Amino acid sequence: MDKNRAWKLLEDISFVRVAGTKEETRAAGILKKEIEKAGLEAVIEEFEIEGASISEAVLEVLEPEYCRYPVIGIGRTGNTGREGVTGGFKYIENVRE
Repeated sequence: MDKNRAWKLLEDISFVRVAGTKEETRAAGILKKEIEKAGLEAVIEEFEIEGASISEAVLEVLEPEYCRYPVIGIGRTGNTGREGVTGGFKYIENVRE
């Protein structure tokens, strides 16, 4: 596989594909087709994984003034628990400056 074809494949699967989602199945199909184009056999095997249920995901800034931001929760990752976690936060608007 030449570098341009490899790069195109990476671009083709460059989307959010969390385990157990239809996007993961889509990426597997793209990879399977690429393997078959090379003359090899590819099989996608189904298996069960533990699911995730996210009821709410927020970022709360406590000071200098309180503000609450809705964020996107990612399933099958760590959980802070109901009490949350407190720590420092640094906002960087432009890393090139």
